[in-house]
Amino acid sequence: MEKLTGSKETRTSQVLANGLRLLSTIAKANGEFSVREIGRMLDLSPTVTHRLVATLQEHHYLEKNLETGKYVIGLESFRVGKSYSDAFSLEGVAKPVLYAAAHENSVNCFLGRRKGTSIVYLHDFSGAKRSSIRIASGTEVPLDATSMGIAILAQLDPKSLEDYQSRAIAEGLRDQKDFDAKFEQSLEFARTHGYAMVRSEIFPGVNAVGATVGLPGRLHDSAISFSAQTSSPDLGSIELLGAKVIETSAILSQQLQAAKRISSA
Repeated sequence: MEKLTGSKETRTSQVLANGLRLLSTIAKANGEFSVREIGRMLDLSPTVTHRLVATLQEHHYLEKNLETGKYVIGLESFRVGKSYSDAFSLEGVAKPVLYAAAHENSVNCFLGRRKGTSIVYLHDFSGAKRSSIRIASGTEVPLDATSMGIAILAQLDPKSLEDYQSRAIAEGLRDQKDFDAKFEQSLEFARTHGYAMVRSEIFPGVNAVGATVGLPGRLHDSAISFSAQTSSPDLGSIELLGAKVIETSAILSQQLQAAKRISSA
């Protein structure tokens, strides 16, 4: 019969604890181990070790190397680890924050990441009461055509910005005339205000503001944007949208820092 440890209120399973300890030990050692070696490392009897290994192998948390007869971390263990790391990734952190921001502020929220000369839309969250703007995940748009992209470009030094312009022209996405005084003004606006602004972004009659997100002290290749109809009585104001996107960007950056500390612990 399985032994339980601790008080009645906090009883824990010794068998489960041994199984988790086994997985943790093998994962940290990052190697292959025989049943005898595992038992020795954990100070467990051969019978208990065999049962634990057999159970974990059956459920694919351990895998047996048929050539050596030793055991390594299995597919299910990797899946558990991936779900943990995903929770602390940008997308894992951003989704609940942007969902809440979209509905609290009645705006359309987007998350995007730079891919060369384009911004790739990763997720959209609509909380707009009057008009819902949906953009399919994976949609690519030239960086300078979106508030997210302008926010990312505004961080760049002159040489990197020149490289972007040259690549966009070479790829046929843009002409030289697209990088005019208006383009320079949009970059300067973003640097001065902390957020980028594009009127009629992708859709006519829509104001959009964007801000980068990421860890402090680094160039950011990801950004968020808020958009609302210009006719919206509450959110048609660029200044109001800008304040909200800056606030949300700061929240995301703080949570990314916290997630990094936790995942590194």
